[in-house]
Amino acid sequence: MLNLGWLSPEGKLYVCDFMEHISLADQLADKYEDYKPTHFRADDFLMEHNWIHITMTMFLGHGYSILYYEHPTPEQIRYLRPLLEENWEFIDISNKLVIADDFDFNYTYEDYLKERDK
Repeated sequence: MLNLGWLSPEGKLYVCDFMEHISLADQLADKYEDYKPTHFRADDFLMEHNWIHITMTMFLGHGYSILYYEHPTPEQIRYLRPLLEENWEFIDISNKLVIADDFDFNYTYEDYLKERDK
């Protein structure tokens, strides 16, 4: 299973429980000099600074969601790739094509369509 939390650009995971990602994001963003809580949401701010948010999807799909804005850093790929391989069946289908491309997995649009139509 994947731990939920925030993965830094350096590949360090800061774990949180379900529904605690915003409070953890606030704590992490406060460490940046350019973070102004009145101007930014902490989670958007972290993702703009190349952090990856690992969470669970409960609305449109089901499973883990790996959320980020930019291409993952080599350190993030080194940390996440083996975990993604072990948990691929539990990754939300809406994330799989992007993750497959960024993490160099063999998962095609045809695979997505087959999985979607199950």
